[in-house]
Amino acid sequence: GDAAGAEAIAQATQAACDKADAPTRLDVYYLEATRAELALLRKDPVAAEAALGRAVAGDFSDWAAMATTRKQLLEICRYLGVSADPLKTLRWPRIAHYLGHMIAPPGAPGRFPADQEGAIAARIAAYLWDNEICVAYGSLACGADILFAEAILARGGELNVVLPFDLDEFKRISVARGGPGWIERFEACLGKAHSVLYATEDSFLGDDTLFPYAQRLAMGMATLQARPLRAPVKQVAIWDGTTQPGAVAGAAVDMAYWQSKGGTTDVIPVIPSPGWIVPPTAPAARAVSAAPPRRVHAILFGDFHGYSHLREHEVPYFQNTFMLAIGEVLDRFGAAVLYRNTWGDAIYLVIDGIVEAARCSLAIQARLAQLDSGPLPTRPELRLAGHFGPTFEGRDNVRGEPTFFGAHVTRAARLEPVTPTNLVYVTEPFAAALALEDETEFSCEYVGQLPAAKSYGTLRMYMLRAAG
Repeated sequence: GDAAGAEAIAQATQAACDKADAPTRLDVYYLEATRAELALLRKDPVAAEAALGRAVAGDFSDWAAMATTRKQLLEICRYLGVSADPLKTLRWPRIAHYLGHMIAPPGAPGRFPADQEGAIAARIAAYLWDNEICVAYGSLACGADILFAEAILARGGELNVVLPFDLDEFKRISVARGGPGWIERFEACLGKAHSVLYATEDSFLGDDTLFPYAQRLAMGMATLQARPLRAPVKQVAIWDGTTQPGAVAGAAVDMAYWQSKGGTTDVIPVIPSPGWIVPPTAPAARAVSAAPPRRVHAILFGDFHGYSHLREHEVPYFQNTFMLAIGEVLDRFGAAVLYRNTWGDAIYLVIDGIVEAARCSLAIQARLAQLDSGPLPTRPELRLAGHFGPTFEGRDNVRGEPTFFGAHVTRAARLEPVTPTNLVYVTEPFAAALALEDETEFSCEYVGQLPAAKSYGTLRMYMLRAAG
């Protein structure tokens, strides 16, 4: 409300802009964006539009910078009652989740015959151009996936790849089957990808559920990136229009999941070979190890900072107050809590459903925040970390009861020590899965790449909070 003060600041800033150097492309962007802001403060939309045009000239594609500028300038337009038309100059990133059939080897029949590759590639390129797609998420199998990846890279866009399991196995199972040249094209796309995420870095083990899990990660990551940028997300599929009854993986399964979350799918049709009949669903060939199938669950680990400093006579109060409170929260979630275990101050939980896991995590921290330290020297504070991934379900041969285990359980355990107290930190797969389920109840704020405990690698982490 201080118009005079704003005018004085604007004049001083204008003088600074006139003297400023802009040695990098990003410096040029922010200098011109500042000039656009000053022009709007002077209620000069023509000058603002010209400055924004200079800011984004050429191939500038820092979508986060443009989203922040758009948000700030829109506030000025609303407050001053001036037209927001100049902001149209700031390009919106349009994001796609792509999927489709693998291609048949040359001369072999299939849902995507090799002789249609050229026509499908041209239609993909036209689709990306017509819809101004500049960021894409998906896998990298031979056929539709690689054609999408090559097309987004050819137009200077950003490619983000999600692979379902071990790299060498994926190339053997899902890339080499297309015939000569596809491995080389795969390697070229992978080398230019902006990001590569593995649903699991471990073996396939004949577990077809890893394919839809990877696709849902890609859908969720596209949605997760789109939200702060206020960008639309499209799903586009190369599909022959047929479904496979009883299938747990495939284009139709992934499209149905996306549509169940309120999305729509743009289809680029492919024509199967004459007389081609979709084969009946067959169980995946189990690995020699006879490993049980994996199921995707939320995994939570937590422990209390300061517990190791408690004296012997203080431990019963801790158990009967703080651990009791956690148990009471878990009781409220009933059958969604598939597994719970504790030792000392540590907790290990497996939750069925990503939304229930998010609610449970925040409910635990909210309940603990209501407790005081009582006779303890300081109030114990919980670190709670969450992950979402495939786990084995089997029998604990020591305790003689059901349990959950696997590499993703270990991953979740290694994240808890690097989580700040009183907060809930979650992995990118957790945040991506949650993004597909809810738009209003939760917020996942990116906090950076954190090194997990015991040299378990560096992972992208998010802080989970209630929205607002």
